[in-house]
Amino acid sequence: MEKILDLSLNDQREELDYENERFPFREYIDNYDHFPEQCFPAHWHPEFELHLILRGSIEFRVEGNSVQLKSGQVIYIAPNSIHTARALTENSLSYNIIILPDLLTGFLQSINRVQDSRPLNTLKPDYFIVDPDAKEGYNIAESLRKLYYSNTNDYQELFLFENLLAIWRNLLLVFPKQVMTVEDPHAALQSERMKAMIDFIHQNYMQSITINEIAESSNISKSECFRCFSTLSEMTPMEYLNNYRLMQACKLLLNTNDSMTDICFQTGFNNTSYFAKKFKTQYGMTPKEYRTNNLVAF
Repeated sequence: MEKILDLSLNDQREELDYENERFPFREYIDNYDHFPEQCFPAHWHPEFELHLILRGSIEFRVEGNSVQLKSGQVIYIAPNSIHTARALTENSLSYNIIILPDLLTGFLQSINRVQDSRPLNTLKPDYFIVDPDAKEGYNIAESLRKLYYSNTNDYQELFLFENLLAIWRNLLLVFPKQVMTVEDPHAALQSERMKAMIDFIHQNYMQSITINEIAESSNISKSECFRCFSTLSEMTPMEYLNNYRLMQACKLLLNTNDSMTDICFQTGFNNTSYFAKKFKTQYGMTPKEYRTNNLVAF
């Protein structure tokens, strides 16, 4: 299975395509130097996610909680959790797998172990930092390394599932025991509002968008809009919008023969000079140079 360098969100990242629809698993190699401001913007999806930090240091923000990881560490992110990631050092790299819960829950149900899928059903914990020095944490990291270094297609799904089961078993051993907690209603409401605004941006980034329109998409005030983005993405709404536009521009530069002017307007920039300036600020080169250098293969 080809490992894909994750340069940009799909429109509606929540709807991922799988090579085998019966085996909903995707893997990516995230090179943060290729992201605007070395940051992957806030998003969410119904899959759960695991990151193995291969190089450097990366800060993850999950449902407003910030954690820093260094090389060798692993983070688990629950389904539907709003999360973002930002490199703290240059040349930061992570291996990232995304799995639809049905892949595990269906199997666990078939062997009468429904209780082992509870974290996927309750969406708790939102995230978990795996300690690679502990036995279970070491096993999780090793299984991820096996997936990362694998380059065989022989019985690939069996190989993947074998390691996914090992990862999940060890995660169950280290997850905090489920306790009855009262969910913060404000945090839950803010998360839902943020999802609606991200959804609006992903659908309309190619058009002219105002702060008012972003806020109205979630039926909130401008000030609450800014609070949501600050808490959950550490960006302003316009910073998020421009970063998302730039990531889509990169995708078009590498996958189409469209002119720079066409790409400028397709991604919502209404001025070619401003587009070129923002692009060079983020990537250290002009859009034309980026295409010519072909830095990343999708």
